[in-house]
Amino acid sequence: MCEIDWDIIQKFTDSLIWPVFLLGLFLLFKKQITKLIDRITYDSEQIEIGGLLKAQLKQIEKIKETAGKGEQPTVELTKQLISATVLIQLEGIKQLGEDYTHSSFDQRRIIESRIKEYSVGLTTNDIQPLLMSTDSGHRIASAIALEQILYRNNIDPFDDNEVKEFIIKSLDDSSSFLRYETLQLVFTSQRLIDELKVKLNKMKDTDKNSAIRSLIKMFVR
Repeated sequence: MCEIDWDIIQKFTDSLIWPVFLLGLFLLFKKQITKLIDRITYDSEQIEIGGLLKAQLKQIEKIKETAGKGEQPTVELTKQLISATVLIQLEGIKQLGEDYTHSSFDQRRIIESRIKEYSVGLTTNDIQPLLMSTDSGHRIASAIALEQILYRNNIDPFDDNEVKEFIIKSLDDSSSFLRYETLQLVFTSQRLIDELKVKLNKMKDTDKNSAIRSLIKMFVR
């Protein structure tokens, strides 16, 4: 299956400069888009997303109906498709994050895998609401999703101020789960490692979580 770069589609949609290209792209990937909506809608129902507005689900049905008839969607309808899909993905990540903290080790590995699936196509801008959340589970899920988003878009977390701020703050969080997942982000950037070396060395010696101390020893000398 072809992977759709939602960031590119969003940029074209916002500018409204290339509507013909956008519609052509939608038609080219119509089957994949419809399958994506089906999958996300099904998964959303399975985890019982509480914050998802019913209007968004109705909107998705309208988009599916348009695609099924072979009609050319308007630019506005395509923007709605992107908005609705991103909303559902974020709600899914939030719910999975809430489950993470009270799950067993094996369950957490499954949850991590599902969070990564939900992060497909998202950007660092899309995930900003979760980065600013005060809920520990949401922030853990954010860190897991960010690892995939940064890798897929070839972004150094050192270069993104919001992401960098999230990382620095999360390293001092009381949740060992969040500190551990945040370290995974730190170790994707040598510049971050260099800047945070004093803090990392202190964590290596004083953090109460043995897994965190061991992880830091692997990257910081």
